[in-house]
Amino acid sequence: MQGLPLLVAATLALQQPVVPLHIVVPPVQAQAALGALHALDALDTLDALDALDALGTDEGWVQPDEQDPTDSLWRAARQALNRADYQSAANLYGDLARRYPTASRAGDALYWAAFALYKNDNLDRARSVLATQQQRYPKAATLRDGDALLARVQGALAKQGDAEAAEWIRRHAQPGADTGGTRGGGCPGEDDDDDLRIAALNGLLQMDATSALPILKKVLAKRDACSAGLRRKAVFIVSQKRGGETEDILLDVARNDPDSDVR
Repeated sequence: MQGLPLLVAATLALQQPVVPLHIVVPPVQAQAALGALHALDALDTLDALDALDALGTDEGWVQPDEQDPTDSLWRAARQALNRADYQSAANLYGDLARRYPTASRAGDALYWAAFALYKNDNLDRARSVLATQQQRYPKAATLRDGDALLARVQGALAKQGDAEAAEWIRRHAQPGADTGGTRGGGCPGEDDDDDLRIAALNGLLQMDATSALPILKKVLAKRDACSAGLRRKAVFIVSQKRGGETEDILLDVARNDPDSDVR
């Protein structure tokens, strides 16, 4: 009779449901992981990946590197760029483009490789990398940025006496097609080529102000609404060069341009 209570207790214990320990996820950790996933939409991709790495993972969790093999290289390159280690950044971005030429990031990686090379004064190599981006990745998101960067690279090379770069600068600084309204009577969208041309004009002004100022005067002489954005950029370029002629140009703009932002 004395053993009966023990037998009953043992039977009740055996009837209790057993919860496997390996599938229990602490609520705090689960909430943190879920919050990190939502943060991917709001944070810079690299910062979000760093945040996920810091959480630690369970067995069923898929690491970013298993989803996209370029993640680790992209993150390492961005970190090198952020700490101004331009040589390492250029190598890492270039390695990404070489190893994964069909990846969605390959074209943009070439832009950032060229940017790092430019910051590291490796101008010839930067020019070559940008040419590769233009040829192989015409739909890259950074293609327009690459055009503007190329103008800066060519301007720097022209100042060093590179004849090819000087010719490129002169050619791209020339007046383009007249900006006008569309068939519907409105202005066309922001002309991305303006950035390239302004960068070329800036390079020409530093290299040969005598040739650059007449072109800038022609740009600023326009009065149509569609060229206001280009004129605003041209005013900034002219203001970088001190001298009597530039003062006259700026005074004329301040007095006569119909756009208040340009004035």
